Amino acid sequence: TGISTVAAPVITGSGRVAAVVSVTVPAQKIEPERALSLAAQVRDAAAEIAVRLSHTAVGGLA
Repeated sequence: TGISTVAAPVITGSGRVAAVVSVTVPAQKIEPERALSLAAQVRDAAAEIAVRLSHTAVGGLA
């Protein structure tokens, strides 16, 4: 029983953490290789969010 979580920070251009992306699943549902795959996907999502935040247009709309 229990849960497993993978998370990655969304880093701003100035190096600050703006947010965190995470995925939580039942521990018994995740194999080690699946955890590595999820971690890579979470890192990629956090990086994409950081890029999009850095390109926010005037007025806060991208």
